[in-house]
Amino acid sequence: MLRPLSEMHTALEEAEEQVLTAAHAMLPLVSATMHALFPTGAFLVLHGAAGLSDYEELTLNSVRDTTGEVLWSGAHWDGCELFPGALPAELAALWSESTAEDPTDPGALLWLLRRIDFLAPYDHLPELPGDLRHEGEAEEPLRFIPVAPAPPAGETA
Repeated sequence: MLRPLSEMHTALEEAEEQVLTAAHAMLPLVSATMHALFPTGAFLVLHGAAGLSDYEELTLNSVRDTTGEVLWSGAHWDGCELFPGALPAELAALWSESTAEDPTDPGALLWLLRRIDFLAPYDHLPELPGDLRHEGEAEEPLRFIPVAPAPPAGETA
C-alpha cells in the first residue's frame, strides 16, 4: 500500500534525527577511551575533506597534547598495531556492550568515527584550531575530538 510522501518524509526526518542523536552521543565514549589510552592527550586529530563537494573518508592523523605535541601519529600506523596502554575494565565494558570491536585498535575506532561522520559530515567534528596546527597544516582539513576523562558516574557528558 502506498502512503503519502509527506507522511514518509516526516518518518524519515524523525529516524534521521534519532540516528544523529545516537551518533553524537557516542563521541564522549570515544573521548574517554582516548583519555584512558593517552592520559596527557588533549585532541584526537582526524584528516578529512575540506568541504562537502570533495568529501572523503576520515583518516587518523594523531593524538596531541594541549601544546600540540604529537603523542601518537597515524602516519606511522601500519593497520596492525594497537594503541598503547589498556582500558580500565569499566570503560572496556561500555565498548563490549556497544560493539564487538576493540577500541584499542585504531582501525576499529576509525571505522566507528567514519560511520558517525558519514551521517552528517562536518556536524560532529569541529575543525582543529590554527594554534594547534603544525607547520604545513594551515590548509589541511583537520578536525578533532577533545580527549577528556569520563564524567563521574551518574553524570552525562
